[in-house]
Amino acid sequence: MTRLTTVLAAALSMPFACGALAQGAYPNKPVTVVVGFEPGGGTDTTARILQKPLGDLLGQQVVVENRAGAGGDIAVDYVAKARRTATPSCSPTWARSRSTRISSRRPTTR
Repeated sequence: MTRLTTVLAAALSMPFACGALAQGAYPNKPVTVVVGFEPGGGTDTTARILQKPLGDLLGQQVVVENRAGAGGDIAVDYVAKARRTATPSCSPTWARSRSTRISSRRPTTR
């Protein structure tokens, strides 16, 4: 009986899964890659080398934006507070919890 219920549920949900086909091409706006380190460094160079192939693969312009400082936390905070136009590559929950965890540490005094 359990298998029959599973098959029936899958069959009934199939028309709802096809709703995604009506959406347009993804992504439909330029993609911004946020690099958490200074321009000219290894991470920035890697992002800029991958910029062209990634743009060709996605069919959209890819922009590399540097947000250096605090060991990458400024970039994480920027991505967490960015206006959502698509699925972020950095989960906002993870970014906020990481920033809170780091900022809530108290310096030790001697």
